[in-house]
Amino acid sequence: MKWRGVVIVAVAAALGTVLLDWWTVPVVGAVWGLLAHRRGRPGRAAFLGATLGWAALLVWNMVVGDGWLVATRLGGVFGVGGVGFVALTLGFGSVLAGSAATVVASGKRLLR
Repeated sequence: MKWRGVVIVAVAAALGTVLLDWWTVPVVGAVWGLLAHRRGRPGRAAFLGATLGWAALLVWNMVVGDGWLVATRLGGVFGVGGVGFVALTLGFGSVLAGSAATVVASGKRLLR
């Protein structure tokens, strides 16, 4: 796996989330799958990149905002605590990007 791809996906996922919304994460993953379908497993890079991009946003929000307060309250609602809620949040973005990249890359390979 090329780390350059992970960084590209991380930046794109974070910027897309800030500028538009969370739904840009699977779009970023799909675009990465389309562009990197010949580079082994683009789903891995998209999965890890989305994790890093959203982790950076969460850390930023916890440092300058009320991110930890929100995480602990919502974690209490879900019964998983603050750390569990952060893990669920990161997992959601990771699975969205990784699965989108994998599906698009697989489809692109089949159509060749």
